[in-house]
Amino acid sequence: MPSIPNHTRAVLFDVYGTLLHGPRHPDTLRRMSAVVARFGLPARPDIDLVFDAAIAKIHHQSEEPWPEVDVRDIWMQLFPQLTDPEAFALEIEEAIHPVRPHPIGAELLRQAVSRGLRLGIVSNAQAYTRILLARHFPEAWPHFDPALCAFSYEHRIAKPDLRLFHIPLTALAAEGISGGDILMIGDSPENDHRPARALGIASLEILPG
Repeated sequence: MPSIPNHTRAVLFDVYGTLLHGPRHPDTLRRMSAVVARFGLPARPDIDLVFDAAIAKIHHQSEEPWPEVDVRDIWMQLFPQLTDPEAFALEIEEAIHPVRPHPIGAELLRQAVSRGLRLGIVSNAQAYTRILLARHFPEAWPHFDPALCAFSYEHRIAKPDLRLFHIPLTALAAEGISGGDILMIGDSPENDHRPARALGIASLEILPG
């Protein structure tokens, strides 16, 4: 089991594959359609393809190298009568991609909380990700500082865009915390570890578990 280096003062976590993980179900259409029916929305026999196409269109039109969407906007476009897009998006996500705590990520989070380290997040994520984190880590979640959290959907850019990392790094620099005193914990060499190296901060890799 890996451990957080003793000199670390702040830890930035990735979410999916790091704190939370789980396989996506292959029968996406059936599961999406079931959620649509539970919300009393009109049936769409191609809802999975339409949803993916709407995201692809936004990505194609964006001038960003790594664009991101807020899926609540997508669902509102597809179902204008939807009254609670956040609840709908969460239920869709839980239907097609249920997650649970990653054992290694959970242990590293426990270490960080027990040591009173500054905690932040840099993640390709959606609004419902906060709900999932609060649900799966009820004791640890309040220790995350919102000023140190960068969720891709809020900024319409995704990792490995360095601008997401600059959000918590700028806040930490104002506290006198920089360089190797900051640890990025993630599972992706491209999205987590290369950006960390480019920015001069330490990183720790989470292996699939």
